[in-house]
Amino acid sequence: MRSYMLTISTAVIALTTTAIASDLPKEGKVNGTFSSVGTFKAMAVGKIFTAGIFDENGIGLGTPPLDHVTYRCIGVYTNLNGVAKAEGRCVNTDPSGDQFFGEFTVDLDSNNNGKGKNVYLGGTGKFEGMGGGHNYVLHGGDFKVSPELTAASTYVQQGIFEGEYKLNK
Repeated sequence: MRSYMLTISTAVIALTTTAIASDLPKEGKVNGTFSSVGTFKAMAVGKIFTAGIFDENGIGLGTPPLDHVTYRCIGVYTNLNGVAKAEGRCVNTDPSGDQFFGEFTVDLDSNNNGKGKNVYLGGTGKFEGMGGGHNYVLHGGDFKVSPELTAASTYVQQGIFEGEYKLNK
């Protein structure tokens, strides 16, 4: 089952900040790291097609406004004849409680490592109307979990991201 897990995490990821709105420039570059843990459920849909869903929680550390955020992502994984992809959406929360939303896609190799893109879809508070996005590199297959966690369809992953944001306020 481990070969059917994935993500984002996105994306993941899509991330937010510790600064107040007046401290944030209206636009800028972002970069940093993310780490997450998630669960997945996969099913064979045919002889060469597997699909699954995942639920993932993580943290992001980086440049404002993508620093000290927690996130939750929900998404779908597919593997058709060895070509694996994942996509989903994330809610990111900064320490003040403001939230930022993102949508991600990632192409995965046979070890669940991959490259993806996250698009920012706005948010609440200081992130209302936020746009931009980031590219990321995901290291999912580089980490092994205990047999108990593998049996429970749990995975861990880490990655790096780089991109740009724009605040509309």
